[in-house]
Amino acid sequence: MEHHQENGVNNNEEEYTSIATQTKMSDDDDENAHLEEVCDSFRQYATFARCDRAGRAHRLLTSLPQSQLEFLPQSMKPGTSEAMEREKEMQKAEIRNQFFIDSMLRHVGMPNSQDITQQEKHSMKKGKKKWSSDDNMSKVSSVLKSLVRDWSEEGAAERSQSYQPILDGVEKYLSLDGSMNHTPRLVVPG
Repeated sequence: MEHHQENGVNNNEEEYTSIATQTKMSDDDDENAHLEEVCDSFRQYATFARCDRAGRAHRLLTSLPQSQLEFLPQSMKPGTSEAMEREKEMQKAEIRNQFFIDSMLRHVGMPNSQDITQQEKHSMKKGKKKWSSDDNMSKVSSVLKSLVRDWSEEGAAERSQSYQPILDGVEKYLSLDGSMNHTPRLVVPG
């Protein structure tokens, strides 16, 4: 392993160890249980999203009087070709999101939804399958929404609305033109 200093900066070529790996290596049973619970929620995203979407659609369709159902778009009316096409698109999106989540889990060295599926087959036979709570699944959805806001074209307007006032304040109150003899530092909460 090589270690040297250049321009006052440590250039340490040690291998990066993810927080997930560090947590797994710790002896803290509570922390390990929490990590596994969080990862379980991420692994169950696609199944939860599909069930949640179907449940919301069912509640909507059964709660509306017949006179109002006719005003629904064709894509919301069960049995129409538009509704079947919409369902296919939603399932594709859920699978793409799950693939993205699985990639994140693999990156930090955690089993993904496909790895767990094999283990689940054995657990389900023994009745040991534990589903994530609605609260945990809500957090997974929040993570995905934050990723869309912060990194996608679709999130540009919300990103600008959220962050531009902060960026404007930084530019207004900090001299970023190089006239300061030190680099300004910001405290970022969270």
